[in-house]
Amino acid sequence: MLVALSVVFAVTLLLQVGAPQSTSAWWARQVQTASLIWHQDWRVFTRAPIGPDTVVYDARDLTSITMYATSAGNRWGLSRNAYTLWMETAALDDVVPANRWHVCVADVIQECQPVLASIPAVAVANPTLDATMCGRVVFSRETPIAWRDAEPATGRTRRIDSVTLLDVTCGR
Repeated sequence: MLVALSVVFAVTLLLQVGAPQSTSAWWARQVQTASLIWHQDWRVFTRAPIGPDTVVYDARDLTSITMYATSAGNRWGLSRNAYTLWMETAALDDVVPANRWHVCVADVIQECQPVLASIPAVAVANPTLDATMCGRVVFSRETPIAWRDAEPATGRTRRIDSVTLLDVTCGR
């Protein structure tokens, strides 16, 4: 049994690490097949929060749409839902003009309600196939708080820097 598990682990590791540049089409098919079974790369659980992230909220009640890789909603990293949302967020983030972001320094998104109430929504088309992010959403740029500055009582590890309100249309 231990030998069989070792072989599965070794083959999976080899398929993820990759092979030399001169590999055959056969090897490429094996890598594709393995990625269906073990689709995450090793960095999914170790990505350090080193820069700002765009976090998405439902504009109606300001609940988070963004899903984290290791969350229960993402089957603790076994689902691709969080990754799909990240890609969709990135695609929409690219089309938001820089001048449509509004400063709002806050610990929680609810503190930005006055700013959100005073700005017009940016109309954007969701360019992703099978889009899930449609309608009014809030994009928030959030920066990690250094552990030494985090408040243990609140459990906050990010601080909101700016927000924008989007009216997203989905056409595909």
